[in-house]
Amino acid sequence: MKYFLSHFSSSLILSQGALHPVFLNVTIIAETSCGNPVAISGFCDTLCRFYHFNFAHYQQRYCFLEIICYTIFRERWVFMYKICKSEQSAMRQRELENGLLDVMLNHNYEDISVSDLCDHLQIPRKSFYRYFANKDGAFYALLDHTLEACNHSIDPHASVEIAIAQYFSFWFSRSDLLTALDRSCLSGKLVERTFEFAMREQGFVERLLRRFPGSEKTTIVMFLSTGLMAIVLNWHQSGYTQSIDHIAKTITRLLSEPIFPM
Repeated sequence: MKYFLSHFSSSLILSQGALHPVFLNVTIIAETSCGNPVAISGFCDTLCRFYHFNFAHYQQRYCFLEIICYTIFRERWVFMYKICKSEQSAMRQRELENGLLDVMLNHNYEDISVSDLCDHLQIPRKSFYRYFANKDGAFYALLDHTLEACNHSIDPHASVEIAIAQYFSFWFSRSDLLTALDRSCLSGKLVERTFEFAMREQGFVERLLRRFPGSEKTTIVMFLSTGLMAIVLNWHQSGYTQSIDHIAKTITRLLSEPIFPM
């Protein structure tokens, strides 16, 4: 909270230069809602009414509170693992993440401790905590950095069909991660993280939304990001029985043609 207030001190000053107690509530909201956009929107709407923000400023206050909620939650993500500034540090962090993946291929995630991970990597615990706050920090760093790599693997100038094919090619190359997540019943975490990543990053899913109005963005992002990942997971669990070209053509057709012709 101290970091939040110091970092956003200029933004949090309301009328008469006073900090409104609403921001203490917003902090609680960001923590208890787990970053869920629907929960955050509902809480923000309730807060605006509870604190009697007048109608003229209602939309301004509403949007401001949403931004604060997402920012707090984003900062909590960052504090789970180090944001490396040097290439060498980033590479070392990825090595530790891959070490966690190696252990997850043979053990359930819940049964793995930081000590187990450090023993596998043959490093002291302080080396682990240099990059991660805890085991979950390493896990979410693994997911986030994999999603970033997926985003970078797709040609921004490619057609929709080729971009989708590249998306599925990437996840085929990361079948080890999909297997580890499936083993520990954590595939749902990847779906959640995929949606959260799509909401905050200008990437692959964003390029598929150009023909949709901004007011529908959240719904369409949720539909595309979670839908594509669900197809990836099902494809993996079925043993990759369908070709990437066939999947890409099918999804492209669904995006370009009405699913249920009138």
